[in-house]
Amino acid sequence: MNEANLETPLLRARDLTKIYPGIVANDGVDIDLYSGKIHAVIGENGAGKSTLVSTLYGSTIPDRGELYWNGQALEAGHRQKFQALGIGFVPQHVTLCQTFTVWENFVLCDARKAASNPATGGDLRKRAESLNNEYELGLDFNALVSDLALGKRQNIEFLKALLSSPKLLILDEPTAILTPGEVERLFELLKQLRRKGTAIALIAHKLAEVLSLSDEITVLRKGKRVAHLQRSETDANHLASLMVGDQIVDTSSKDQGTPLETINAKETRPTVWLDEVEVESIKNQPKLLEDLSFKVYPGQILGVAGIDGNGQRELFDLLTGDLSPSSGMFEILGNDDLSALPLSERNALGIKRVSEDRQHDGLALELPILDNLILQYAQQKPLSEKGWIKKSHWREIAKKSQERFSIAAASLKAPAASLSGGNQQKVVLARELRDKAKFLVVSQPTRGLDYKAAQFVASQLREAAKSGAAIVLISGDLEELLDLSLNIGVLHRGKWMGIVPNDTEARKRIGRLMAGNREDAA
Repeated sequence: MNEANLETPLLRARDLTKIYPGIVANDGVDIDLYSGKIHAVIGENGAGKSTLVSTLYGSTIPDRGELYWNGQALEAGHRQKFQALGIGFVPQHVTLCQTFTVWENFVLCDARKAASNPATGGDLRKRAESLNNEYELGLDFNALVSDLALGKRQNIEFLKALLSSPKLLILDEPTAILTPGEVERLFELLKQLRRKGTAIALIAHKLAEVLSLSDEITVLRKGKRVAHLQRSETDANHLASLMVGDQIVDTSSKDQGTPLETINAKETRPTVWLDEVEVESIKNQPKLLEDLSFKVYPGQILGVAGIDGNGQRELFDLLTGDLSPSSGMFEILGNDDLSALPLSERNALGIKRVSEDRQHDGLALELPILDNLILQYAQQKPLSEKGWIKKSHWREIAKKSQERFSIAAASLKAPAASLSGGNQQKVVLARELRDKAKFLVVSQPTRGLDYKAAQFVASQLREAAKSGAAIVLISGDLEELLDLSLNIGVLHRGKWMGIVPNDTEARKRIGRLMAGNREDAA
């Protein structure tokens, strides 16, 4: 028995059970969280991880089960009481007011009472600045949240949690929106907290991260706890098999062989053609994008690498028509400025999009899953005719999409917000790929997805390319880019650094381009 297990856990949960209509989210789950230990909770999307952590930080009342804090019974469902005890939470999706500054969001957060109390660290601003410097979060308190990259927004959530000096810190998929460098910094930060005696519960998908960081691991499958292991007792293949049951999963590195070849080789004109394109900013600020020069032909996947916040969002907006080029030659499917076309016309051209933020840009969360699957086609036959909606066709097409993309939902009438992150992403993909895409722009398509769901997304991108779509894949996951892309371009501070062929030297050359060394471009 591990020596730590002889101690009283900081937080103990027994027989936690939560049932929603048609779904048993948690089924008799036990877990013990110890001070100075990192405990990872893993499982596929829909395995019950989010429901479990929601109960552990006081937002969900289980239908059955008990909680104990330092050996004393703890009544579930009182989030403020849980916070007062010292339980902090960092959500997967940021819960910030984007039109406010970083500082204004701190003032709004629930941690302000504890942080402003002289007995717990003095003035809120002083304490926030001290923590920002101590953990090297790099936050500008006067910056608008809407102007920050997703990684910086995650740092705000992290600092909000730290302001209450948590004894237990729960993180739900904290690396889902971070670049590799940001992940490394986060892990060092968590190790610092572990050394100080903080208990850490880490909800995760990436097995390599779990194995590199955690002390203990709990595996959930279909709402049940199927294993509790010490790190030394397991490996990636074992964990993957526990997560998916009888299916055999090999998580070892694979040689992907020759990158996807160009199909329709006789095509002489590319689907996407940019030459020295620039996008101006406002108020004499540096250009949003510079020197964009690349071509993408039907059947090709062009990967785009770069540290988050270096122009990826602006490139996505340019390629999908939400930004206009200021200069240079720009042509997509014969159009020189997509922003002049309404969204319905872009869609009719075969231009599809999967944004990095599925909850804000990809879905109407409060609407039914059915509506989210077909909304952008609502004015087209057979979904509607002469202004009349044909609900039977809506349901039929939505059901086919659900089956094709294996969307796990008890009912298509349920709101999209009720789905796990992986299933929300499948809804976006199912909608965008319902009709044949000619040009597909995808940004961070597998962030927050488990291994199985990420592999499914990759297979759909491959299929779209084989069907003739030209694809631009923007991703902070270099492994994903190397797995899928024929060539990989790099953005650095909004500048297009050039393109690298996906060969044995690609990884090193991309790294140097990301650091600003343009000599490595092809």
